[in-house]
Amino acid sequence: MNDLQARIERLEAIHSIQQLKARALYYADQRNAQAFADLFTEEGVFMGAFQTHKGREMIQKNIKFWSFSVHYVMNPIVNIDGDRASGMWYWLRPQLNDAGQAHWAAGWYEDQYERIEGEWRFKSVKITNFFCSPYEKGWSNGEVSSFPPP
Repeated sequence: MNDLQARIERLEAIHSIQQLKARALYYADQRNAQAFADLFTEEGVFMGAFQTHKGREMIQKNIKFWSFSVHYVMNPIVNIDGDRASGMWYWLRPQLNDAGQAHWAAGWYEDQYERIEGEWRFKSVKITNFFCSPYEKGWSNGEVSSFPPP
């Protein structure tokens, strides 16, 4: 019975982390900095392609979102280790840059999670871009990183 209970707890943790990721990206697409930051630990770190913020307060205060974006994440690999976990996710994102130009972007997330008082939160989120290219040029006509990144 203990093995079954451990397996159920692991699956529940993975599901909770997947929900955490989904909420974070929904809040990013809605440009809701407060709700986004609330998903991090007090000392959480966000490392984007063009910005880094340390601490929940600084994330909420300084995070910059695209004027329009739709985040798609897929292929999660989530590893649970007690009250800590890690996750890797591929992402694809149509977006408008600051000048209102349509772009395609893709890459992966490297996340660290921590369970605090029964709730999973981001300890860190690191974004690696594979490409970001103007829509009209197609995804391969922009800057494309080697895979895996160096």
